[in-house]
Amino acid sequence: MHENRLPKRVISELLPNREQFFEKWDSMFHENGIHFDFENPAQWKAAQEELLRKIDDSTREHFIQQAQQSNVRIYYRQLNFNLSELNYFNDKFSIATISLIFKARYEILPLNFMPHRNSPNQACSLCNWERKEDVYHFIAQCPILREIRHDCWNRTTLTLEETINILNGEDWSKLNTYLTRSLLYRKRIHNEEF
Repeated sequence: MHENRLPKRVISELLPNREQFFEKWDSMFHENGIHFDFENPAQWKAAQEELLRKIDDSTREHFIQQAQQSNVRIYYRQLNFNLSELNYFNDKFSIATISLIFKARYEILPLNFMPHRNSPNQACSLCNWERKEDVYHFIAQCPILREIRHDCWNRTTLTLEETINILNGEDWSKLNTYLTRSLLYRKRIHNEEF
């Protein structure tokens, strides 16, 4: 900016004393090991981008560490959190699809068993195997859903390893199709719509 612009004049007055937000910025740069010279405005953009990248990396690493140490979500901690090109948070998928995949990966599908909820009846409401109706049982094992499973993956049951691969993005479209059809089928049975 030109020297007579008000924002430039305000910054020029605040800068020498490190007043207001400069103190916080200075602290954040120092904590993240970034050398930053406030007197050189040409560095500001690059330094801010580096700071944001380091904060993002640190936050992501902390999140992954917590997920892998989870005692509640058994399958979630086995998932790949660095999906890169397999990332389903993109314009290729609808919000409904993204939401469904997220719920399956995070083990919060509307089933009788959810890791964060104590429910007196956790058994599968579709079959008579009396197994916990968790994400693994619902996607991989429930005999009532075997035809839908076969349509999607050409198999009537899946191993835990195959299920983890599916939840890691083997084919998001097939997972979405399976979940959409299976949850609708489950809902129709519960509502006695047959």
